[in-house]
Amino acid sequence: MILVTGGTGHLGNVIVKKLIHEGERVRVLVQPHDTLESLQFVPVEVFYSDVRADFSAALKDIEAKFHLASVIVITPSKKKVFYSVNVGGTENIINLAKSKSIPLIYVSSVHAFSELTVAKSPKKHQLMRV
Repeated sequence: MILVTGGTGHLGNVIVKKLIHEGERVRVLVQPHDTLESLQFVPVEVFYSDVRADFSAALKDIEAKFHLASVIVITPSKKKVFYSVNVGGTENIINLAKSKSIPLIYVSSVHAFSELTVAKSPKKHQLMRV
């Protein structure tokens, strides 16, 4: 069985459907408030949890994990949750995978990273993390 975080998202549900088509059994880790509309009629096992929580129970009988869950924001007001999920949640996923010796495939959108701004200088351009 394969565990997919972010399986209800745009990329995640496509990967889930492809895995099912290839004959894999799939368990998706879903935020308790998320809708399963994108996986309607898809034969998946659902485990409700946050990627930042201890979801060790979801790892039972898992052979591999696809980590696709992230928060995509374009407003600075959501920076804390953005960092908490995209960095803290990913660290949690990595640690849980390592503790159970489960192979991990991490895929992300460019929107899951904070934007860089260009600071202009008379001598050179320098990228700075915001």
